[in-house]
Amino acid sequence: MATRLLTFLLAVAGASTAQAEWRPTALLRFATSYVYHGYDKSDGHPVTQAHAGVVDDRGVYGGLWLTQLDFGGAQLEAIPYVGAQRQLAPDLRLDAVLSGYIYDANVFGRNADYSEVSLALDWRRLLGARVAAAFDSYGGAATTPSAELTARYPLTDVCDLVASAGFDNLARATSYDVGWWSAGARYFIGRYLVAELRYLDQRYVNEIHLPQGESRFAAAEIGPRAQFSLSVGF
Repeated sequence: MATRLLTFLLAVAGASTAQAEWRPTALLRFATSYVYHGYDKSDGHPVTQAHAGVVDDRGVYGGLWLTQLDFGGAQLEAIPYVGAQRQLAPDLRLDAVLSGYIYDANVFGRNADYSEVSLALDWRRLLGARVAAAFDSYGGAATTPSAELTARYPLTDVCDLVASAGFDNLARATSYDVGWWSAGARYFIGRYLVAELRYLDQRYVNEIHLPQGESRFAAAEIGPRAQFSLSVGF
């Protein structure tokens, strides 16, 4: 499935290259921690994250995320991606994305690189729904599906309320499935600077006893916490 999606996305990108106008994007982000799908990838430490990408006027895009880690021996995560979007209706957009998750070292004693495909619907940048499948998730020889809902409510021209909730069927890779949610506020300081404060929480359920006899990710499990971030980009 991942290979077919990549072939489709590259074909779309190749077909549009000759006449498309490409626009660069970039972002630098500082956060008090890096929590992803219920696991702490920074061991509670602050991180710096960077993104560079391009998008064309036909809806094809790609780029690279880099982030600091303190995650089972890994110190750096790279996320290359390519995607395409289609406007299904004036207020409804569909995105298809292929991403890779690449680490600079083994994670909890095992090569953890994996790929992911996702489909996302966005309604007026107010409501979103995303489903994804990760292949060889964290090197666990399992395909793990996930789903996520997001919501945004503009309080003023410069302040939004934001929330998200999701479930990741990760037990075959990490011993537990994970449900997670967050809520907070985002404040736009001028055109390019954004501050965000969120409350995060998660639950680990449906334990599976894996062949190795213990959860590789026990050290990355966390309870509720607040997270602050500051992003600058264009």
